[in-house]
Amino acid sequence: MLVAALVLFGFLGQAAADVVGFTGAFAPSQWTRAAGDGSILFNQTRIRLNGGDDGAESFTDAYIVLDRDWTISFDWNYRTFDADGPFYDPFGMLTSDTDLASALFTQLTDDDGPNRQNGSYTYFAEEGTLFGFRQWSLDGTNGNAFGRITNFSAQAVPEPGTLGLLAAALIAAGLATSRRRRQA
Repeated sequence: MLVAALVLFGFLGQAAADVVGFTGAFAPSQWTRAAGDGSILFNQTRIRLNGGDDGAESFTDAYIVLDRDWTISFDWNYRTFDADGPFYDPFGMLTSDTDLASALFTQLTDDDGPNRQNGSYTYFAEEGTLFGFRQWSLDGTNGNAFGRITNFSAQAVPEPGTLGLLAAALIAAGLATSRRRRQA
């Protein structure tokens, strides 16, 4: 009975840490927003970053520091109104193990692609990672662009100790079943 309780607790504890949409650990109130010359629209189902168009380079960022290891998945779509196409208004993801100033920008859009683009992305991030999204306006002229994130989900990665406990519980359950068969 103890083994079954441990196994059940392990599975329930994991399920409770999974997030669908911008809720729980990823609720809009948990994110830092730096709109620059643009704007940010955020709710429990999507985030939209609107880039600037005021004649100067600017960043529109939304980011969070992760409280544990996560596997993050999302769909993204993008549209630029820039007469020169997407080259001057890239959209992507931010990651850093320290701070925003040193964040790596992973571009999701294709500079030579169409004015409307979309895709899906999955990323593993460790606890303490700064993770977020950026709509970058390189020139701030000829029209702005926006990037939108939907179908966001995050699955907590079990801690090594949790995996060990689960493995021990499964082994113990197997041994108990084996003993019962021998006694019957």
